[in-house]
Amino acid sequence: MNLEPGPHAVDIDGVTQAYEASGQGPVTVVHSGGPGIDSGYPRMPLLEQHMTMVYWTRSGTGRSDFLPGGDYSIAYARFARELIARLGATRPCFIGHSHGGFVGLELAAENPGLLGGLIAYSTAAQAGPELRAEGGRQMAAFVRRYPNEPKAVRAGQVWRSLRASRRRARRSMPDSSRASCPRTSPTTGRWSRSSARSP
Repeated sequence: MNLEPGPHAVDIDGVTQAYEASGQGPVTVVHSGGPGIDSGYPRMPLLEQHMTMVYWTRSGTGRSDFLPGGDYSIAYARFARELIARLGATRPCFIGHSHGGFVGLELAAENPGLLGGLIAYSTAAQAGPELRAEGGRQMAAFVRRYPNEPKAVRAGQVWRSLRASRRRARRSMPDSSRASCPRTSPTTGRWSRSSARSP
């Protein structure tokens, strides 16, 4: 696959995955937060001087297609594994921010020895309801702490709106897709394998 500097795309199981390569040297795949957040923000020009940085525009963002049936970390990890294979990269590093950290942890756990290194930052070992509930508590505390700051009040409004949108989207999913959404165990923090994986 093409590691020449510039934008590229590859078809994985009928889903377009876009990425941009930059730099020269050992390969590092970068997965930003999101999904849906612009994948250009984690650019690392200093690392590009020593490594081939592959900025993956994962599904649901930019020029990449949406995943059929929903966007789940297990499916993203499968696509990351296939992207790495198509790049021909031997034991690349993987840098994941926020949601990208969920994906990197899943990728490493399910594929021992695949990665030469993993950096998961501003993320968590689980993405279940406990994490979302704590996020809600922290956002409410933030808004209470700065009641006269318009940006803080707006951040709280956006948070509530996103949570409501997620609940509506989940209710509108077909039962088969809803059943395939991965859950984390509250005791181990590991993804449950009791449900079918997303395509």
